[in-house]
Parts: sequence; structure tokens; C-alpha cells
Amino acid sequence: NWTYTLSLSSLVFARPEMLLFSWGPERVAMVQVSFEFETKYVLHNEIGRGGMGTVFKAVHRETSKRRAIKFFRGSLFDDIKMRQHFLQEAKILREITLQSAHPNLVKVFDCGTEDNSQYIVFEYLEGKTLREYLDEDKEMTLGEVIDLVEQICYGLSALHQRRVVHMDLKPSNIMLPKTGGLKIIDLGVSLSLEQRKRQAQGGDGIILGTPQYMSPEQCSEGAITYRSDLYALGAIFYELLVGAPPFWGAVIDVVDQHLNKMPTLPSKRGVFLPEAIE
Repeated sequence: NWTYTLSLSSLVFARPEMLLFSWGPERVAMVQVSFEFETKYVLHNEIGRGGMGTVFKAVHRETSKRRAIKFFRGSLFDDIKMRQHFLQEAKILREITLQSAHPNLVKVFDCGTEDNSQYIVFEYLEGKTLREYLDEDKEMTLGEVIDLVEQICYGLSALHQRRVVHMDLKPSNIMLPKTGGLKIIDLGVSLSLEQRKRQAQGGDGIILGTPQYMSPEQCSEGAITYRSDLYALGAIFYELLVGAPPFWGAVIDVVDQHLNKMPTLPSKRGVFLPEAIE
């Protein structure tokens, strides 16, 4: 049986043991899906694309519940050891998010490999990312900003208590669902500190993150700790208050600024805040 999904932005064909083709405005994405995969999930349209991979809307056949499935670029996990690391970390995230049912973390349900591409299955959320909200130029009160930052802190705390760092915290990885509180999403690049140390010792570490929100240690391949996430949170907090991240420009310039420059105080940019906040 063929499944057809047609929208203005993408056209997807899904068939057991066939290729999944997604035509979008930028390029074609292909994933080889097995019969086993197709017995569990029905893939629909593409709902997101980034440097790490592509996200599809899907339905779990048995429960009929909607899911978001992210397929990572095969080149990110191009050897057996790295694929094993990914699956180990995904199982840790599933345990954390399902057992704790933390209101500020997206739930992780499943993970696996299809056509040399690692995938991870998340709960499907309707709403906007914080990036989309900010791009609409909507004004936020100081109280609303602090409430959002507190919710992010609660979510990070749940990860950090299990010795896991997110490693790519940014506005586009923070979801504002239509119902309920804020959720930290895209946990697929998160790593336990133990796993990060093993990768560093083995010389197979990966530099992960988004330049505007990367900590100095991420920029310089230094030791990753919980503070790496807190630095990213600080950059997000700054952007919520000022309207732009602390540093911007070409990637090499942003990295250099993270390593060698202090952010400009909000008051120097015409944003006047209580002294404790600044």
C-alpha cells in the first residue's frame, strides 16, 4: 500500500522497503525505510530541516498517536562506534523523559537505524519554536522573559541531574506548545558527560552546537560540562532582553568573540534593566 501526502511545501511517498522521497524547496532527502520500520510508523510530511538532519511528522500504527521522527545525516555517525554511542545516548534520553515525564522536556519514545541513518522518535508538539516567536517581533515583558528562562532552567536541571548536557540549546530548540509549558526539544545531540569524556579520550569527539550560542569550551574543543548549557541559556536570556544574541557575524568572528570578548551590557545598547538582571 502506498501512502501519499501532498502539501505546498513537500510531497512524500512512503512504501514498505522502498525509498522515502521528500521534495522540498531546497533539495531532495532520501531515507531507505525497512518493512520493520513501516510496521511501526507511517511517515507523512517533512516538518523541519537543519544541519543535523530532517524531521518528519509520523503516526505510530499501534496507538495512532502522532510522532516527530528525526533522521540524522549519515555522515554524522559514519562508523560503528559513533552509531553505538548515539543509540546508547538515545536510550538514556528515553529513560529520562519517560520516567520523569518532565513538563519542560520533549518525550523520547524510540530510536534506531534506517539506511545507515540514525533516527530518534519524539512526541509531536503543535505550536511555535521560540525562534519563530522572536522572528514575529512580539514584545515580551520582563516577567514573561523570566518565566521562560525559569522553565528552561527546570528542563536543563532534569538533564543535568542525570549527567546529560544538551549541547545545542538555542531558540529554535525551545518549543512553545499551544497547550502546556515550554519544552526543550531536539535532544538527539545530547551527550552524557561520561560519553563525552570517552569520545575526547578516544579522539573521536564531535564539535556540536550553533555558533551564536556555543560556549567558549565548545568553540575551542575544551571540556564540556553543565556550564556549556548555562552559557547557551545566558545567550538566549540576553537575546530575549536585548533583541539579538551577544555576538553575531561570520562564524569565525562569532567564535573569536566567544573566546576573547565580553558581551556588551544591555544598558550600553539602550536596554535598561534592574541592576540584578543586568
